[in-house]
Amino acid sequence: MSYSSLSECASVALTQGNADDIIESLRLGKPPRRGVRAYTVGHEEFLRSVRQRHLEGPSGRGKIRFISGSWGSGKSHFLRELREEAFDTSYLVGLNYLAKEETPFNRFEKVFASIVSRIASPEMFFHGNGELAAPFADVLRRTLLVTGGAEGAGREVVPHGVYSRAAQKLMSNESIDIDFRRMVVKYWESYLPEGGDQITLIDRRNLILQWFGGEGTVGTYRREFGVQKIVARDTARLMLKSLGRFAVHAGYRGLTILFDEAEMSYSVMRRSDLKSAHNNLLHLINGVD
Repeated sequence: MSYSSLSECASVALTQGNADDIIESLRLGKPPRRGVRAYTVGHEEFLRSVRQRHLEGPSGRGKIRFISGSWGSGKSHFLRELREEAFDTSYLVGLNYLAKEETPFNRFEKVFASIVSRIASPEMFFHGNGELAAPFADVLRRTLLVTGGAEGAGREVVPHGVYSRAAQKLMSNESIDIDFRRMVVKYWESYLPEGGDQITLIDRRNLILQWFGGEGTVGTYRREFGVQKIVARDTARLMLKSLGRFAVHAGYRGLTILFDEAEMSYSVMRRSDLKSAHNNLLHLINGVD
């Protein structure tokens, strides 16, 4: 999968159906999930600069940037525009709404779980079902097909040759954590012809996705999948690094993570607490290569 082929599939024209969906969403007072750039003006030059400096330019390390503005100034809207730019330039993207109750800033494993649960591909966003409950599952399936040389194959069953090629390529990529690789390969195994009945497959895939979300105990996963660790406070940074490298392995430019602080959830917090939360999140992310 090349950057150019991804860009071709991502840059699609606005259809009548898309336009109707946008108008209906705006009529109801809800921000549309897709097509934000179609009805937005005024940010073109800034977005072009961001795209050139941060999305298209080569970089061997991650970048952290902050958007500052008062409540209602359009930060969330801009992040939705930026998400479409990132998809358009062939990134996996996660737009995360970090509410205090859902993702406490002093537990990075919770932040990582939020990231994984919202990672989506350009193909899914522009051409597929943008409302999938587990978009990361779709990313894993697409990566199996692409790296195994079977783009366009069926959704539920892949030949052994496709699985073997994809698994061999991934397991030889030592820049990605070994347990991360093992769990991805175990997920891919569920697409083999002898994977089992539909209920068994769903349960097994959900269990593997729960590992990426930091759920369960290490003993359970060690017995079932042969891994030595789970996503926890002391491994979450390593897993985020591996997630970024997995995005490149899958053929994308990399991983773009957008954090929207869900400001309304902090309206009851003292300013000093909010500042501490921001500083803690910065410290946590700065610890990731």
